[in-house]
Parts: sequence; structure tokens; C-alpha cells
Amino acid sequence: MTDKKYTEIVYNNNYGGFGLSDEAMMLYCKLKNITVYPEKNIFGTTYWLSPPDNEQKEAIYDTDIDRADPILVKVVKELKQKANGEYASLKIDKVLKGTLYRITQYDGSESIETIDNIGWIVA
Repeated sequence: MTDKKYTEIVYNNNYGGFGLSDEAMMLYCKLKNITVYPEKNIFGTTYWLSPPDNEQKEAIYDTDIDRADPILVKVVKELKQKANGEYASLKIDKVLKGTLYRITQYDGSESIETIDNIGWIVA
């Protein structure tokens, strides 16, 4: 059970970049009641929101998911390492509710920055 004073945030703790496995994307979509039509391609899998023969090509991408989405957090907790995309090592951190934060990255390895953990200098 998560402390209600905190927001849990998913981030990638490895070089290469954030990404969800196919299993994690399918579970996320199922739990969000989003019908998807997965299509494998040379770049991985595209999760179309309408059948592939439909002229309107709209898709959902793992990188568009809010990292503080409770369903995403649930998926990562449930699947653990199986939630990781090809180059990812997903972790969950918690931040006090109401705290401004941002996810920064260097070569795909991310960290969560808050006003409390950045060495700000006052002019």
C-alpha cells in the first residue's frame, strides 16, 4: 500500500531509454480499457487505436504515458523486470504530493529532480 502523501513516478534507471515491454503495454492498455491493435515492425511494436486497415492511423506510445499514472505504476510493480522495454530498467520513486518535479535524462538514463535535490544557487 502506498502512502497517500506521495506520488509514485516511473523512470528508467539505465542507459538506452525509457520503454515498456509488449507485455507491459498490453497490460497497461487492458487496465485502462484501451483497445489496441498491436502491429510488429522493424522498430518494435506499434499499438494502433483502430484496426490496421482503418485510414485513420492513431497509436498509443509508451513514451506518451504519464509517468505518475497509477496504472503505469501498478503495471511496473506487478510485472517487475518483465515490464522493461528493450533498453530499460524501470524503477519507481516517490515524491511528496504537490512537489514540482521533472524527469531528466542523460543517454537515456533518467533521474527525478525536485527543488530539494538540485543544487540551486541563488544570485
